[in-house]
Amino acid sequence: MLQTPCAVLQTPCAVLQTPLCGAPDPLRGAPDPLRAAFVQPGEYHEHLRLRSGVKLVGAGATKTVLDGQGLGENLIDYTGAQNAVVRGFTLRNVGSAGDCSRDVLSCSGDWYAAAVYADGHSVGNWEDCERPSLLLAQNIIEGNEIGVMLYFHALAVVRNNVFLHNKHGFVGSHLQDHAVVAQNVFYENREHAIAADAAELDVLNNVIVANGAALEQEHVQRGRVRCNVLFENERPGNVIVPGQDGNIDADPILADLLAGDFHLSDGSPALTAGCLGEDGAEHVAAGAHGGALGAW
Repeated sequence: MLQTPCAVLQTPCAVLQTPLCGAPDPLRGAPDPLRAAFVQPGEYHEHLRLRSGVKLVGAGATKTVLDGQGLGENLIDYTGAQNAVVRGFTLRNVGSAGDCSRDVLSCSGDWYAAAVYADGHSVGNWEDCERPSLLLAQNIIEGNEIGVMLYFHALAVVRNNVFLHNKHGFVGSHLQDHAVVAQNVFYENREHAIAADAAELDVLNNVIVANGAALEQEHVQRGRVRCNVLFENERPGNVIVPGQDGNIDADPILADLLAGDFHLSDGSPALTAGCLGEDGAEHVAAGAHGGALGAW
């Protein structure tokens, strides 16, 4: 059993406080390389607070499970951490934190609980190297009230994950900043696959199937929203327009939904629906198993 975040990471807490960003800090010298912490197969119930520069790696999304046990508490919180990585887990079963869950964009982000969360208020300023930042890749994010919640200048690249059976898959709450949501599968998230307000959110090369809304976004900020594959959602939301910017409405022909296999089958239109480059001229497979990080 994992007793504390530092026990999980198999290294002293002090080691995990070294940030990685840009030029070396003259008071600390050159930044250390990422601290890799490998978590063995099993089911764990701890709620983790990440430190800067930690690369937290499970044995594979079907083998290493962090279970929130239905509690309304963040499962992984990277508030205050820069350049963290979370890869190779199932993150599941985080419950509601209170009444604000009835409208995921009505309250400030710290009123909610999510499988992965960060609050950018902690840093006191919002220079690139001070804001919380995370690469979240090759995970299954399942059965949560909220899968991922980025609040106020919390940065993340969220790619090559499967979001399924959450109430809300990804949420950018009062973000006032950039984030990337690319190469994911969103399946049967009851209210939203993606929801955001005041966010310059790049939504690229995702497969979005059988959700409440594909993408709903409030306020004027917009990122790039292109080359996504939509199918059988209750509504596309107010941003994605099938037939524009490479976004299409088509059956992606996922391999085996009953078995939880979200690879694309032969003949899927999603195999060439994703796009790369500023002009979108290079085509790749959309979804969680496409693109550069798709081999998992």
